[in-house]
Amino acid sequence: MSNPDAQQTEEVKVDFEEEAPKVEKDNSLEELNKEFEAIDAEQAKSLNEVKQLAAENKEKIEAAIQLPTNTDNIEENSVFVKGVDYGVTPQELMEYFSTCGAISRIKILTTKQGAPKGAAYIEFTDPESVKSALMFSGNTFHERELTVEPKRKNLPRFMLKRGRGRGRGGYHRGGFHPY
Repeated sequence: MSNPDAQQTEEVKVDFEEEAPKVEKDNSLEELNKEFEAIDAEQAKSLNEVKQLAAENKEKIEAAIQLPTNTDNIEENSVFVKGVDYGVTPQELMEYFSTCGAISRIKILTTKQGAPKGAAYIEFTDPESVKSALMFSGNTFHERELTVEPKRKNLPRFMLKRGRGRGRGGYHRGGFHPY
């Protein structure tokens, strides 16, 4: 009895006694390897040159960047202004607060979408200007009352105190608690 679904197989005989054709040695592979080694040597040389230039220019780059060394000084010279009109430009704020002293920077806070939040940071060149800017608190600017406060140091959230917590549970006043 034969199965009609079974596949039929053919037998193929291979004669292994015949000699395989001789392959000539190809020198092009060795030549390619030599070329790659030469390219690797050139790349290593140029990488060393770049590292050497970077080491020589490191001090020049660091001097050009000049990161602020004392961030506490920036916070002493800055005020936080709340109640700023949403349509106010930094130039208008600069004109309004220019009587306090020289202003080095104004930052109007915005949302991720770019809409103004109604607050701004104003950085002055000296701490005396901050004292006179604090006097502007309660004044009206663009029909809105401004609140001017000294800038506080922004502490990371993990450093803030969290209070006493919610407790460990337990029985509350009254009620039936079987467990």
